[in-house]
Amino acid sequence: MDDLQVNLAKYRPDMVVAMMGANDCGTFVPSRQALPGSGFWARHFRTYKLAGLLRLAGVNKKRELISYGAGQPGGARPDTGKGGVCIFPEPPQAYADRGKFSREEAAYRAAIARDRGDVAAHIGLGDLYLGDNRLTDALKTYKEALSLAPRSTEALLRSGEAYRLQGRPADAESEFRKVLRLDPRNVRAYFALGSLDLQRDRKAGAEASYKRAIELTPENSFIYTQLAMVYRLQGREGEIEKLYRQALEYSPFNEVMQLYLAYTYINSGRYAQAEKLLKAALEADPPAQHNIQRCIKTTRALAEVYRLMKQDRLAAEHDREAKELEQEWGARPTAGNYRKMRTLLGNRGIALAAVQYPMRSAALLREMFRGQADGVLFVDNEALFKEAVSRGSYQEYFVDMFGGDFGHCTEKGNRLLAKNIADGILKWTVQGQ
Repeated sequence: MDDLQVNLAKYRPDMVVAMMGANDCGTFVPSRQALPGSGFWARHFRTYKLAGLLRLAGVNKKRELISYGAGQPGGARPDTGKGGVCIFPEPPQAYADRGKFSREEAAYRAAIARDRGDVAAHIGLGDLYLGDNRLTDALKTYKEALSLAPRSTEALLRSGEAYRLQGRPADAESEFRKVLRLDPRNVRAYFALGSLDLQRDRKAGAEASYKRAIELTPENSFIYTQLAMVYRLQGREGEIEKLYRQALEYSPFNEVMQLYLAYTYINSGRYAQAEKLLKAALEADPPAQHNIQRCIKTTRALAEVYRLMKQDRLAAEHDREAKELEQEWGARPTAGNYRKMRTLLGNRGIALAAVQYPMRSAALLREMFRGQADGVLFVDNEALFKEAVSRGSYQEYFVDMFGGDFGHCTEKGNRLLAKNIADGILKWTVQGQ
């Protein structure tokens, strides 16, 4: 939502595609201006190309999952460790208000003019440029900071990230290793090296860096998920369970680790162990306002386990309980974000595709838009994915149980999701919506 107006101004789309949960930002797929001409296909060619891009989403998704590193603007952000200290600084954000960007740029430049030795001001200005994808300007500014303070690990980490985003992995690695020579216990540098090696398909290097980061901050669950990704790419599925157990020793109520561990049980047919784990998680931390998303996910995961165990009555009960929790608490942030988005897009004459998660019905989305559904395409992924899973297996379409009854998709799952969205857009367009 923070970057919505920037993306609208940059891409000028006919439609925005969003798949949001309680804590998600929208996902936007850019399209170019319409080609000149007349007739149906000329008028709707941008939507047609958008559908084509979505069909390719499954090919690109795996590459995207392993391509980000330390503090990438707009990317995923590692969770906090003990004391609430994040491994990486808050990622810079692109500016919807260009006036605000100019004012902040001017403020940093004024601070530098007053004191050429103000390293923090140089780094802040570099972060501003990095967040605006002005990589050359960001790198130049970080280098100016390093000329003032050659031992600044903050400036080195950021210049390394700028190199990485420029497609210069060797230079990025050099900067990250300089950090470790200055500070051999710098977790952020180890994490950055691990992500860089993962991006370069250097799995052994990624494994070593992530393991060292875990040794230094064993309470940070995000690093475990990255190391598990390395193991999965190496075909070392048997070691992932041990890794998740280790993570839960430090973060017993971490629902991501609980759900991932439950998935490893399901993946090996140990449904009773998955049931025991998830029931214990709910009993130890029952539903309350502070943990409602965790409880919804865990309850949905338990319903999926019961389905696999052919205990349909218990599966239905837990489905119903999760739905009631979601309607009472879980959908409030999502509804607010969607309504804000709908108003903004409606004022500009831009259509919205509201996409529900795999295995979930779009009924709740439709309820959110009651009375405001004009110009909104609803994409339901419940029947499609449930039928696909029943014909094959859960593991064919999902690599984990991140959402409870669904997870991050495999390449096959991504293709199914992308095709359903693309087909929905084409049908909606052909019908003249």
